[in-house]
Amino acid sequence: MIFYNSDVHPFTEYADFAISAGEWFKERCMVGTVNMGYPANKATFGHLLTDGYPMMITRKAGIETKMLTNNIKHLTFELRPIQEWGYIINREQLGLYYYS
Repeated sequence: MIFYNSDVHPFTEYADFAISAGEWFKERCMVGTVNMGYPANKATFGHLLTDGYPMMITRKAGIETKMLTNNIKHLTFELRPIQEWGYIINREQLGLYYYS
């Protein structure tokens, strides 16, 4: 998942990166974008995204890997601790130094 915030930068600033990531991982995994300007996305993922945008979260492989609990929290889905299901890749690790 590629995270951006349309309140900070329009998606057009991230579109090339998202398209390139999708092409790179084609037929291996899905790549999607998540707009953190949307309140439910912010409620679900906001606590994980502390280093600016864009960022990626990669889910560990396997059907048994569960991201979500069975609970609803703040009227949206509740995530399991990220250590159980994935990894955060911040913008510096992505090599995207030009965003501020």
